[in-house]
Amino acid sequence: MSKKRVKLIRMEDPYTNLKNGDMGTIVGTDPLGNILVNWDNGSRLHLLPGVDEYDILENVITKFEKFILESKSSDIGFLEVKFEEISDLISSYKGIEFEWYIVDDESNIFGASLSTDSKRIEWTIDLNIMSLEKSVISSGVNNINTNSKISSIEESFYLIEEEIHNYLNI
Repeated sequence: MSKKRVKLIRMEDPYTNLKNGDMGTIVGTDPLGNILVNWDNGSRLHLLPGVDEYDILENVITKFEKFILESKSSDIGFLEVKFEEISDLISSYKGIEFEWYIVDDESNIFGASLSTDSKRIEWTIDLNIMSLEKSVISSGVNNINTNSKISSIEESFYLIEEEIHNYLNI
């Protein structure tokens, strides 16, 4: 069920900001059978089967996948493999979260972030000016902010993957 899209119909939680029609991507289940969702609005609230109402959507690509398919990339297969490789690598490390996201639907800008309790690393890839910006935030302070010129979206993936390997000491 992981990676499938879900659409919320009704949720019992009175404190949630989620509303009818909100969409998310299923990332797994917990030991109690709750469905773990990365909601498009940034929420990480679980769905409770039998309590919450939702539809699991089949064969729906995420906004990010659609963005990549419409981007200027020369090799969509390469990108799909890299998404999976990097995401799978990070998922094997406890306490580290990683995600790809769209920064701007209109401008061919997307990003990635790696987060731990004490540090957040963000990469922003701007295909309009072919640049990769990296920000490192530790304890709420932006310590490093660097820019690199890139020749392709594929190159940005290689650079991000290399930095993640260095961060994980592998």
